[in-house]
Amino acid sequence: MLFEYAYSDQLFLALLDVSELLKTLAAEYGNIPSHASLRHSICALAASYLPSDQFHAQYDNHKRLALAPLMRKIKHHQNFDDTDVFAAGLLVYGIGQGDSSGTDIFAVSKICMSLFRYLTQKEHSGLLSVFGSAVVDFCVTRLVTLRAYPLSSSMPVILTYHTPFSQRLKYYQEICRTTSVPAAWQSSLVEAAFDTVGRLLCLSYLCVSEVLKKEVAGDFERDATVASALEYITAELDDPEFNNYLGVLIDLLPDPSITYETADDWLTVSLLLGIQCVRVFETLLRSTNMMEGLESAKEFFSPDLINLCHTERFKEFPYQYYGFVPFIHGVLLVLIGCTLTDDTLPVISQLQNLGRHETIIGLQLFWMNRNVKNFQRVLENEYPYRKFVNQGAAAQDTPV
Repeated sequence: MLFEYAYSDQLFLALLDVSELLKTLAAEYGNIPSHASLRHSICALAASYLPSDQFHAQYDNHKRLALAPLMRKIKHHQNFDDTDVFAAGLLVYGIGQGDSSGTDIFAVSKICMSLFRYLTQKEHSGLLSVFGSAVVDFCVTRLVTLRAYPLSSSMPVILTYHTPFSQRLKYYQEICRTTSVPAAWQSSLVEAAFDTVGRLLCLSYLCVSEVLKKEVAGDFERDATVASALEYITAELDDPEFNNYLGVLIDLLPDPSITYETADDWLTVSLLLGIQCVRVFETLLRSTNMMEGLESAKEFFSPDLINLCHTERFKEFPYQYYGFVPFIHGVLLVLIGCTLTDDTLPVISQLQNLGRHETIIGLQLFWMNRNVKNFQRVLENEYPYRKFVNQGAAAQDTPV
């Protein structure tokens, strides 16, 4: 049953990218791989997404059986192979879903990334060449969407690896080429860029939220995680190929000749709004303190792009496949208030389609006062992060 669920449509809707990787691994190693760690990692992942009252014991057992061979190899410096990287990467997702404490997730993430670096310096398979970077990206995404910052002593190590945009594009090209559900994917270039923006937004949102929490408590010292996050964000944003692509988009949008009727168009609009949100969060993280950052954040959000989110056509977007889209719109809702001047505060009725009505009402206090404590309350309690974390179910809702 666990293998059947691992390759099912139900898991696909919850974990699109990872599900595509599972199918690719099945084509290479068989539906039930002979490699012990990979086999048990797949089972642990599947069990973690099934009802815990029935499958938690199976999850625990398969996690233990997946980890044991990996730890044994590391202890005795035995020969590693490509499947060890995939096994560790899949296990990160299983642990993230199946363990309430998540205490093993950093250790397994470091194993995954260390093995990937080690094996890419040696002769390795074409599969690892294409999808090894995907696994590393998946690990970072999993950590930042779990809000794992309080366990962050290992985060600086994990964020030292930056996947070049050209490599990210390569694995999305393969996903889009081989998928059995083409409706779930747009062009590989847009998918790769959107994935980049979504990960950066989650990471920067998480760091800002935690820094605010510390500052409200009187602690203004920035720790190593913030520094490593900023280095990671800078490396991603300064990637030449990524910048070239963004430059093309910025020149085109908003363009009256583009109809904005396809999911690809809407994804492009969302990633452009997302990158502007990332820039604001980056400004806040580089400031001496959050109050100073809130006063200096002057990022310009294109009214034309925002207005596109108000159209009826956007309601036809396939939200069930894109949990990051409502997350971006929710973050945008928060940041519009902190970047506009007092005399241009947005009218509530103009923002109805960007988020839920109660969220807009809750943000009025922040818009009017813009103090650190209100900002922290908004990031901790309001719409954006909770909606994204519950991606499997909530991503099917439209941001109305």
